[in-house]
Amino acid sequence: MDDCRDVEVRVLGGGFVDPAGNYSTPESYKATVLPGDLLTCTTTLTGNQTNVNVATGVTCLDNANVSGTVTVAAGASLLVKKGTLGGALNATGAEAVQIFGATVNGAAKIANSTRDVTIAGSTFRGGLTLTGNTQVTANERYTRLAGAYGPILSGSTVFGLTCTGNSAEVSDFGAPNTFHGSQSGGGACQGPVSTDGGVGGSVPATLALTLGPAANFGALTAGIGKDYTAQTSANVISTAGKAALSVSEPGHLMNGTFALPQPLVVEFSKSTWTAPVSNDAVTILFKQRVDANDALRTGSYSKTLTFTLSTTEP
Repeated sequence: MDDCRDVEVRVLGGGFVDPAGNYSTPESYKATVLPGDLLTCTTTLTGNQTNVNVATGVTCLDNANVSGTVTVAAGASLLVKKGTLGGALNATGAEAVQIFGATVNGAAKIANSTRDVTIAGSTFRGGLTLTGNTQVTANERYTRLAGAYGPILSGSTVFGLTCTGNSAEVSDFGAPNTFHGSQSGGGACQGPVSTDGGVGGSVPATLALTLGPAANFGALTAGIGKDYTAQTSANVISTAGKAALSVSEPGHLMNGTFALPQPLVVEFSKSTWTAPVSNDAVTILFKQRVDANDALRTGSYSKTLTFTLSTTEP
């Protein structure tokens, strides 16, 4: 194809090297080749800019961030490579406007250009209007085979698009655009419209603690020193960022007014959580020491305990 932008592919030892110098094993890929040449800059701006007024020649915005408006006067040209245009873009009667890999947050209007409008891989969040532009073919062979093409809008994302009165229909050269909101015009100005939607739900604050059956040490034998153990379980549900399981002071097992001399011990297999959790099982272990000389009263010893699941980060 004559007069196409350069694409460089190098192969070394069975590997692939792209124009950026990245090396990898060969794989299939698809490239979109656009007709025409990059504009030759007479003025280049980089970094942060406020307002940019292009009065004559070719101004290039090379990865620049423009907070205000970009205005292109009749007969002047603009080349934008990457970067962000925070305000509006207005080009009326420009010779050429080329935009590659950039984001335009304000309304973009390109009208009555006389030679070239080429846009690729860019995002227009404030809408894009292409009206009355003349696209001078850069490839006679392509034009003979496929017909004249208008402004080039390729592989871009546009939130609201209007295309009217151009020298020919807008073309994407095989790299479809993504559209949000309204669109008007033919050729590449038409395509599937994507609308952002959403679905969600809410989780109520939940701290749930469920205990298993009451633990039982069985028969406590008087006159014999022994360590008794018993256990039960707990189920924890927490939507909090952090949660903690605690128990009231165990004290001593009681039989009426009689208390076991040795204190009751309560241990958890897990007592803290640093993230939400659902149906987390906890083993609660009870330990009771009875010494050989401890006096035991006939009957049942017991103790009511309060288990609490709490949080400091709901």
